[in-house]
Amino acid sequence: RRTAIVAPWRKGETHDLKDSPAAGAAIVAHLESGVVVSVRRCDQRVCRVTGKGFDGYIAQTLLWGVYSDEKID
Repeated sequence: RRTAIVAPWRKGETHDLKDSPAAGAAIVAHLESGVVVSVRRCDQRVCRVTGKGFDGYIAQTLLWGVYSDEKID
């Protein structure tokens, strides 16, 4: 199981979790910096992540533990 941390370098901020990888997708949650997420897949732009009470897509550049050019299926 692959995990990552949401933007630990941006302490005190929140980051949008969206319901799809589309640019205009609806926000389903705001994840705080430092939250540990399970990584389901990444396409070198966004990653689908899950955790207790959330499931959605976040910018790949906001995850520590996933390379910016990495693709995960």
